[in-house]
Amino acid sequence: MNNTQESVFQMVRDEDVSFIRLQFTDLFGTLKNIAITRSQLGRAFDGRFTFDATKAFGAFDDNGLLTLEPDPETFVIFPWRPQQGKVARLLCCVKTALGEPYPSDTRAVLIRTLRKARDLGLSPTVDCRCEFFLFPTDETGKPVTDRAEHAGYLDLGPLDSGENTRRDIVLTLEDIGIPVASSHHEAAPFQHAVTLQAADALSMADAMITLKLVIRTIAQRHGFFASFMPKPKRGVPGSGMHLGLSFQTIKNASFDARAFHDGIAAHLPGTALVSNPLVNSYKRPVSDLADAFLAKGDGRFDLKHPDPAANPYLTIALIIEAGLSGLNGTAEKSTECQFPQNLKAAIETFEKDRLIQEILGKTISTRLIATKEEEWAEYSSQVTDWELSKWLFRI
Repeated sequence: MNNTQESVFQMVRDEDVSFIRLQFTDLFGTLKNIAITRSQLGRAFDGRFTFDATKAFGAFDDNGLLTLEPDPETFVIFPWRPQQGKVARLLCCVKTALGEPYPSDTRAVLIRTLRKARDLGLSPTVDCRCEFFLFPTDETGKPVTDRAEHAGYLDLGPLDSGENTRRDIVLTLEDIGIPVASSHHEAAPFQHAVTLQAADALSMADAMITLKLVIRTIAQRHGFFASFMPKPKRGVPGSGMHLGLSFQTIKNASFDARAFHDGIAAHLPGTALVSNPLVNSYKRPVSDLADAFLAKGDGRFDLKHPDPAANPYLTIALIIEAGLSGLNGTAEKSTECQFPQNLKAAIETFEKDRLIQEILGKTISTRLIATKEEEWAEYSSQVTDWELSKWLFRI
């Protein structure tokens, strides 16, 4: 959009914007925000709004107060809010009180990766197809997952009960400057897909974060509950977040697609803890690496393994960095490149991949491992209905 601080001030005045949400993401891509009035926008650009790191990022964070650095390029006015006294947003990078990069700022990880790619003369472009469920809700607003819908792949209304909702989602995305290539009903009941047009990698990651917010907001207005859980129902297909990655060369650089492919292949299993971060992620089976990662002859790389629970900043960054390791000859060679089959295996594979941990940094890597080990331990201690039905009366 080529916005500057000055143009943001101008749009706030011209469009009668009353509130601005300073948004950022946590380690797992969940949006957080501080809401300010337009009179405070100058203070925001000066980095004068702080928040408690411990409360926002967990009790193990000892960075004290953190500040936000708004990116004027990400200024968007929300079309679903009042048209008098409008509400806008700015995505932010997170800094320490001293103005240094915050080690757990995942947007900053992707920015750092893209600088590295640009230094090599490469400009990555990403497109995305995000799958999700629109479940009807009961009188209390809770999702109902066992209700029947007879729509299947590419069906339309009236079989597709979410057709009007999906249309409004697409129109809203277009209205805020996120171009949509297509949308359709997916294979499972109440399952949908939206494909975003290709954009530069940072803009796409920002768009993917915004996409979830738009889908949830519009779905609620139509009486649906939007779920990005990878596998919310047994016996139906799960939801993926398919990525397409391609490169433009700059500065007369060359691009070796085969070497880039080898780099991704060598480190793809190590990225699974980020691209497929939940116990539930592995209920959507990826049978082998060939299903997870496809490279086309024109230098485009299609990745089907990420799911909607992934942090897009980290996922895109790690895929690019893995490929770059192939270009510079530092990819770790592996005779077996098997994608992890559960969260425990993903943790173990991540711990063995030194490059992936180096890219994320010690702070993110340590927190990711600790959080996911706790999730696996909690999951493993559960006594499920399946166990009771299978063994309670037999053992």
